[in-house]
Amino acid sequence: MESHFDDALSEGEHYKAQGSSNSFAKKVVPETNKKLEGVLYWSNESNRSEKRLKDSLKRLFFKYPALKEKYQKQSEGLEEQLDKFLNDFFIENIPLPYFVANLSIKDAANERINLAIRIPNHGEFLGYLPPTSTICIRGFWGVNQRNPVFIPEDIFTSFNDENATNYEVETLTSASSIRPEHRCTNNILTRCNGLMKLERFIA
Repeated sequence: MESHFDDALSEGEHYKAQGSSNSFAKKVVPETNKKLEGVLYWSNESNRSEKRLKDSLKRLFFKYPALKEKYQKQSEGLEEQLDKFLNDFFIENIPLPYFVANLSIKDAANERINLAIRIPNHGEFLGYLPPTSTICIRGFWGVNQRNPVFIPEDIFTSFNDENATNYEVETLTSASSIRPEHRCTNNILTRCNGLMKLERFIA
């Protein structure tokens, strides 16, 4: 399943190259008319997949030395680098276009929803990746939780296109690493059950 998805999202495949820019606002701030709006609550605390997550970050650094150097300047430890990387990806309090694909296997969809999230032309990574590539994070959320959070499991590069594919939903989303309150109403994972109704990706 994962290998098919990675092949389908290979860097720049079937997409025109997109120019980079030093202007974060110009490249990252989305236009209007998005289908879903809300907050993506995420957490890496007590993550059972943290080793897998770290390994995927190391592969990313091996492939893109400039990106590795960026985070090595901030910390020598991989754990601290991972924490900084995730916080750079999930920018807080700034609504951005999140393109979300549902990777769930039907038989397990009543327990967890597996998602892949990419942000086109992400301002934190411009200049460190080819213009046809962007960061994508794969993870899940537990559907039986009243206020679920997204748990990242894997980091990789995907195509950098400003339009959603037929297996993605575009949302206008800000991120928060603070767990949602008991009566939270802006959780993008549960709002209108929108992300549960995503058409599953079929390779």
